[in-house]
Amino acid sequence: MTGKKEPLIPRGVKPPINFDKRESEAFPMMRRSTDSRVFSSKAIAESPITKTEVERLRGDLQKKESALKVQFDQIRKEHNSYVAEMEIETLAKDRKIAELQNQIDEAVMALANKEQTITFQKELIKKKDQKIEKQIKEFTKTIARAVHDLKSPLTGIKSSADALSEFSFSGDVKTLLGIIISGSNDLAGMVEDILLTNKLTHNAIILDKKTFSLTAQVKELVEQNKEYSKKIRKRIEFKSEGDISIHADELKIKRAIGNLLSNALKYGRTSVSVSISETPNEIALDIVDDGKGFDEEIRNKVFSDTEMTTTDLINGNGFGLTNAKRLIELHGGKVNLAEENQKSTKFMIRFAKV
Repeated sequence: MTGKKEPLIPRGVKPPINFDKRESEAFPMMRRSTDSRVFSSKAIAESPITKTEVERLRGDLQKKESALKVQFDQIRKEHNSYVAEMEIETLAKDRKIAELQNQIDEAVMALANKEQTITFQKELIKKKDQKIEKQIKEFTKTIARAVHDLKSPLTGIKSSADALSEFSFSGDVKTLLGIIISGSNDLAGMVEDILLTNKLTHNAIILDKKTFSLTAQVKELVEQNKEYSKKIRKRIEFKSEGDISIHADELKIKRAIGNLLSNALKYGRTSVSVSISETPNEIALDIVDDGKGFDEEIRNKVFSDTEMTTTDLINGNGFGLTNAKRLIELHGGKVNLAEENQKSTKFMIRFAKV
């Protein structure tokens, strides 16, 4: 067998690479490149790497490794610092949330306690109102029974006085007889008002409605009071826009208007005017007097019997006006008090047309 023999290589020593022989197989594309000899054994032989260069390269590598380690340590330090800050911030937020939750729980508990207190107070007020209402009803029943017992002897006194007035008396006897008749009439009116109040309080009023001439009824009331108005030197006038009718309980309406008219005659200085008019939707009845009007305190409670004092009742500011308002409202009407510059008082009664 002829040919060039390969040199013997000691065991453990790697054979040198034959770049000339292997370059075409290991780097087939480099044969077409102008740099095809960069990995050739000749090129390596021409530029050998010295130990100094190896040390330099190792030093550079160690420096880069040290720099990377410093950067890594810095990044890890920053990361740990960020994590610590986030943990502190999270703990602070958790504490804040816990505090807010405690405040909410306390507010809810306080609100529940207040609601419970309010409910308890409402129950107490309701019980007190019921008790007061019961006492008022019992009181009005007692008063009504007492007043009813007075009605019979009062009727006898009034009938006797009316009978005596038929005789021709003069002087003091005539004057005293007039006082008796006037006083008995006033007392009879108060008795009727108290009995009516008792019925209204216990919702015992039954309305007997029918259609009648309101104009004729009010005109009759005015005529009945003309004699009395002359005695007290006051003028009473009446006017109506035609014959106006209404569907209501005739006696109850007469009672209500009579009470308001009596009040006007009592407190007017010189005159009282009564007028009736109508629109397509309602009937209007106005009673106006030229009195000084009501005090502010009385104005606020003029239609409330529960706000009246004993003095108010004695002066006639109590059951009469209250009953008038209640009777009118039972018919779906309204009554209001108007006053201008304390020079006049005007009761405005309105009934809706049906």
